[in-house]
Order: sequence, then C-alpha cells, then structure tokens
Amino acid sequence: MVILPFYQFLIGFAEKDQTKYAFLAQNGHLVSANIPVRYPSYHSDSRTLYGIWNKNGKDVIGRALINPAPMDFSPLFTLSNKQISYTAISPDNLKIAFLVKDPVSAETQLRVIVHEEFGWFPLPFLRLPASESSVCFSSSDVLIYTDPAGSLKAIRLRKPVKVVEVTPSGRMPACSVSNNTKAFIQNDKIFIFNKIQNEIDVKHPLCLSFSKNEKDLFFSENGTLCKYDTETRQKQVIFQGASPIVFIAEL
Repeated sequence: MVILPFYQFLIGFAEKDQTKYAFLAQNGHLVSANIPVRYPSYHSDSRTLYGIWNKNGKDVIGRALINPAPMDFSPLFTLSNKQISYTAISPDNLKIAFLVKDPVSAETQLRVIVHEEFGWFPLPFLRLPASESSVCFSSSDVLIYTDPAGSLKAIRLRKPVKVVEVTPSGRMPACSVSNNTKAFIQNDKIFIFNKIQNEIDVKHPLCLSFSKNEKDLFFSENGTLCKYDTETRQKQVIFQGASPIVFIAEL
C-alpha cells in the first residue's frame, strides 16, 4: 500500500460533466482517488480537503482529511434551495468562503462562514454580488474575488466592510500569504504581484495554486501541470496528462 508521504499532489481532472481526482506519486504515476467532491480547496497545515458534497440532493460544504483510503466526509454547512460552489479555506482554518447561486434569479453572491464554539455560522453582513469564479484568501481576514463586471476585488472581513479594486479585470486568484504574493489570470496571461510585477504567457490556463513553501506557483495548461519559480522566473513541466487539470494541491 502506498502511503500519503509518497504522493506529491492531489490533482482534479475535468472529464465530461464531473471532476475526477488522482494522487500524483513521486515516480510520476497517477493513483486514482475516489473523492466525490466539487469545487475543493486544500489546507496544507491540517491536510484537510474542503469542498461541496451532495447529500440527499443538497449541496453541503464539508471537509475530509486527505488519505489514500476512502475519506470520511464531515458536513459543516448547507443552504436550502441554493447552489454552492468555489470554496476557499482561510489560512487560520477558521473561515470558509464560497459562492451561492439562486437557481430562480440566477444571481450569485459571495458568502463566508466562520467556525465558532458550536459549529460554522455565516457572517451576516457579507452578501456581495460576484462572478462564478474561484476566490482566495490573501490573509485570514482579507478575501479576493471577482465581481459581476469582471473586476478583481479584495474585501476585509470585518466591520466596517471595505472593498478595494485589485485590478479592473482578473479571475482565479491565488495568494501566498507569507510572501505577500498574489497571482491571477487575465486572458491568456498569469500576472504575479510581489516585489516586482511579473507575467507568464500561458495557453488556456485553468487553475493556480501556490506551493507549500509559497515560493513556487503551480498552474495548468489544459492537461499539463507546471511549476513556476517566482524568484528565478523559471518554468518546469511536472506532469503531462490527457484531460484538463482544474484543481492542484501540493501535499
């Protein structure tokens, strides 16, 4: 049996109308993972996967510890008659951001739940219109998302609520908290902001994820998993597959 330390990544592949997951071993081999989750996010310190599970026909935000065996899903939060997507876990592991879509009005809102003594509860003052695109935390109290007009914005998660524009156009943000580095996709370019602005030309980028050391940026070009060193600006191909990669987590 292969144990978790021998795996490098958990990767999500888009296949037809679902996402299938696999562990990428150090020898470059894929090992299929039976994970019935959508729109996941990964907290590396706790080795916990957050995402959307289906329970009795409802979208439920839940979590599970990463392991090669079938994962035990723990439900955390749900909403009646709503479609939930794009979870993001905060660095302190105490907040989960997500999008909520009303199937009747088709309106999408950004919401956040917070872990308290007796469970997970929504921030009552936070219901912002948003685009259906991934979100990320740049700190435990600042969230970055795309608004309905396509502008990338940052919001402070405490009163008084403060929203600032990061860039007029951007999607799929990723953040390195310790290095204060932000990355996002604009058309077929990845923009990286730290001490010096940098950009990478990419054909059809699908997702961004920072490494555990928060120095390297992982991204996908359809079925190719790439690593970009933000200091040396060198790109390296990690894995080449046949299906589009829509989720990357370094384990």
